[in-house]
Amino acid sequence: MTAHRGNRARNAMRIWLGGMLGVLCLCAARPGQAQVVQSAVGGVAIDARGVVHDLDVDALGQLRKLRAAALDPVPDALASSGLRKVSLRRLEAAIARHRATGKPLPDEIRYLAGLQRVTHLFVDPDQQDIVLAGPAEAWHVGPQGEVVGISTGRPVLHLDNLLVALRTAESSAETGITCSIEPTEEGLRRLKSFLRDQRGAGSHTLPGVERSLGLQNVLVQGLPEHSRFAQVIVSADYRMKRLAMDFEEPLVSGMPSFMDLTRNTRLRNMMPRWWMAVDYDAILRDEEGLAFEIRGQGVKTLTEEDVFSGGKRVRSREAHPLARQWADNMTGKFEELAAVDNVFGELRNCIDLSVVAALLVKEQLPARAGYHFTVLQDAATLPTHAYPVPRAVPSQGSLVRKGKNWEVSASGGVDLDPWSVLQRQEVAPELAELRGQHLSATEAWAWN
Repeated sequence: MTAHRGNRARNAMRIWLGGMLGVLCLCAARPGQAQVVQSAVGGVAIDARGVVHDLDVDALGQLRKLRAAALDPVPDALASSGLRKVSLRRLEAAIARHRATGKPLPDEIRYLAGLQRVTHLFVDPDQQDIVLAGPAEAWHVGPQGEVVGISTGRPVLHLDNLLVALRTAESSAETGITCSIEPTEEGLRRLKSFLRDQRGAGSHTLPGVERSLGLQNVLVQGLPEHSRFAQVIVSADYRMKRLAMDFEEPLVSGMPSFMDLTRNTRLRNMMPRWWMAVDYDAILRDEEGLAFEIRGQGVKTLTEEDVFSGGKRVRSREAHPLARQWADNMTGKFEELAAVDNVFGELRNCIDLSVVAALLVKEQLPARAGYHFTVLQDAATLPTHAYPVPRAVPSQGSLVRKGKNWEVSASGGVDLDPWSVLQRQEVAPELAELRGQHLSATEAWAWN
């Protein structure tokens, strides 16, 4: 990764010596200090100051070892399953029993029995229960330090993210769930002044660009800023921009960066804005509204172009075709990318949980089941882990040749509206039979 960035800088500097200068500015960070950050997501961490950065190779290796050593053995009953079921009522009871002992919750609860997505939801009035279901398997710590399926490498769902989704479901109808990494107005003004005063480029140019933009703001709305959920969406936004601007090699083939797409194109002062949003098919339901199937990729990438004046964003307009091409390719590659880059797999897991939580509220499913959360909704009884709050990202620059002076800066984020998915529902009578096949009267809180 570091070598890739170094080669780009050297190539760009050789091009400048031909007599033309361009500046590419991105909300991105250099690798952080070699320290283990237990709250890292997919190799992206937030330090005590709230600054987002990559873990370096040594720190990531230490993190993997620590997390692997801390894992409980996976129960034999939780091996691979095409449709594992998790009872929310019995899960609450299991959590209450474990908390009464004063000991930490076991991994099988923290990782929701190895669920990797939620594809079905069943309401069980007879048992006064709500059941989540989806693909699952045994888990271990993967190459990026995340807890993932032992054969697929897909990240498992986290109890903490379920808790946040349930507790923000109603408010997300009004506010949505968003994050963005944005240059400050002052930083943009400093950058404009710096570029205007440049008469040439040398070893001082890149540091000057980065100093001018300075720290860029991280903004999170609709979620507790200290939650793992917040860290996931910030980390996904951070990684997306680094991929777009060629600061990292993608983990899948056939995914050129935005900079690769613009190599032979004359552009000036382009401000593409990319963001990830929900992307599901219509939700299927049985005729009684007791069984639901959530289908679709879950995530898509959208784009537009920002217009700035005096360091302020004044409006947005239709994106350049190359920016749309990159967004469409990111969407087309997302399924493949989510399987190998845990940041994006974790993002989709969080979106799944938000859609489920919104569905519970909109369809009043707890009332229909005769079941009301006593533990999962109670932040005082069951608090989530507090992570460092994401505040800022240092800027990173790179020199490129593009005719006369021009600049490109990337902004955007994650903009999730889980309630929008619920507007499209279709009746699928066969779900009633599926529900009957998969409900269980046993006291196990998870089963295959």
